[in-house]
Amino acid sequence: MELINEAFVKPYFGGKKEKNYAQAVDIYDHMSFHFDGYFIRPNELGGFTVDLHKNRYFHRLIDMRRPSESDVIKEYRRDIYLPITKIPCYKVTNSLKKIVKSQDWNIDYTLSYVPNSLPDDETLEVYCEKKYPFFKSVENWMASYGLNQLFKDPNSVIVVEPTNIDKGPEEWYTPFSYVIPSKKVLGYAENEFCVY
Repeated sequence: MELINEAFVKPYFGGKKEKNYAQAVDIYDHMSFHFDGYFIRPNELGGFTVDLHKNRYFHRLIDMRRPSESDVIKEYRRDIYLPITKIPCYKVTNSLKKIVKSQDWNIDYTLSYVPNSLPDDETLEVYCEKKYPFFKSVENWMASYGLNQLFKDPNSVIVVEPTNIDKGPEEWYTPFSYVIPSKKVLGYAENEFCVY
């Protein structure tokens, strides 16, 4: 296990990145193109703006000019493009979300340690099933947010941090799961450290 100190972290502030950083970001760009496509959204001028998420795969597919193609045709191709891979990706995501809703799905809390001094409404099970911040339960978080993010960015990292760092002495920490995209993960070693 590495010793995490200022000397260890300092190179990352200077631009150091994990050796597989470029490949992880490329996988994210590729997968997000298939899952999200791109979006045409209304702008403040009454027209429409194409939100490409700065995705180079869209640029390679649509924005590269073809031989003897005019600007009008190129813009037309850009305007009518529909990502054909988005529907199968949606079907996969939707099918996997059904697992959480099935009757035989459950999280087993029987082996979790509950001290006698802990009130019944403050156990891990109550927190994860009823009091989880913003989503009410861990399952809701995973089904409505986490799964989709992990499909688009399989090299992302889930970090569990409390939402109330500056809690009072009588309060409990309220941990929450954050998905750190691979574009922000600068260094990582499994079960050792993550610099983001």
